[in-house]
Amino acid sequence: MASTYTRPNSPWVMMSFKNEAGKWGNKSTGYRKDNPGERRQAELLADEQSIKERKRTPASAREQWDGWVDRWLFDAYGGRRKESTTFTVYSRYWKRWRHWLHENQITAPCQLQIYHTTQYRDYREEDDIGINTIIHELKFMGVVMQRAIHLGYASTNPCHRLGIKSDPKAEKEVWKDDEASLVVRNMHDQPDWIQASLILGFYQAARLRQCEVPLKDIHLARLRITYWRSLAGRALTKGDKPFTQPIDPAALPLLEALIERRIKAGHKDLCTIDTPIPSVLWRRFLDSLGLYHLSHHGLRSTWITRAALSGEISLAQAKRFVNHGSTAVHSIYQRLCADDIAHVPAALGLPSLGLPGASPAS
Repeated sequence: MASTYTRPNSPWVMMSFKNEAGKWGNKSTGYRKDNPGERRQAELLADEQSIKERKRTPASAREQWDGWVDRWLFDAYGGRRKESTTFTVYSRYWKRWRHWLHENQITAPCQLQIYHTTQYRDYREEDDIGINTIIHELKFMGVVMQRAIHLGYASTNPCHRLGIKSDPKAEKEVWKDDEASLVVRNMHDQPDWIQASLILGFYQAARLRQCEVPLKDIHLARLRITYWRSLAGRALTKGDKPFTQPIDPAALPLLEALIERRIKAGHKDLCTIDTPIPSVLWRRFLDSLGLYHLSHHGLRSTWITRAALSGEISLAQAKRFVNHGSTAVHSIYQRLCADDIAHVPAALGLPSLGLPGASPAS
């Protein structure tokens, strides 16, 4: 069915559709992507086109999941860009759902009922899948079913607001210096992207995908690094806005060695994350070292927490360094433990009030 999408270098909302000959085509809707009202009009135009396509499609074909879900995911979530994280994750979710739907002979969206969500949950729990992952998969199916309703393939969404409580997320613990050193000593046989994410994460508070920065944007002589776009054209920053930060001199020995190796191998970026499951591989690496309590996501928290404790870095400077626009978001990354604030009572200097009924000390 018809769907809308955008292109990085075009101001227009594009539409993918099937013509009367049954062949897929693409064209501009004539509506701008930077205007919410026009984006809505583009979606309505795609819905009208979908109605026309459904009228030309035999009823038996319209009822099949595979008749439209794969194409819609591809168009709606960036399948044209191979590095699209959302498309990669959603494709993985859909693969699991498609297998389960096939085994349970649920061939059309209108056949999916709310009791099926319980069956799917039991099915995933048998494989020791955590409840938080299952909730994500159920929410994804809710998105699919909402699209099915828009297309006229279903009238209700059984995956909407199921009320399943998630488990508390594990805290991202701050890395200690000796733990970071242990990882460095053992990462010689790890892929470049793990080494890059350790260096930039620990010293620059960089997110995982920022580590795919092109080498031309790393200026060692000026101690500056600019995050803009990867060599594949994918934005390295949230909001698609570039920013430059100073390079920590302590990172230079590791960074220079990695850059030299990448240049000798003919690469033009600091690393290429060529796996859809980087977090899983990081987890396995840390577990192999007995660091079960750490996560690579904690590297960003480590930098932000240390900045808060330093007493020399203002909140504004720290936010600018890590490219946080929101103070609320920035504070989430701070992980102050009791030892970090042990000096606070003495520094505050509150008076001793004495016990009730006792005479004031002379």
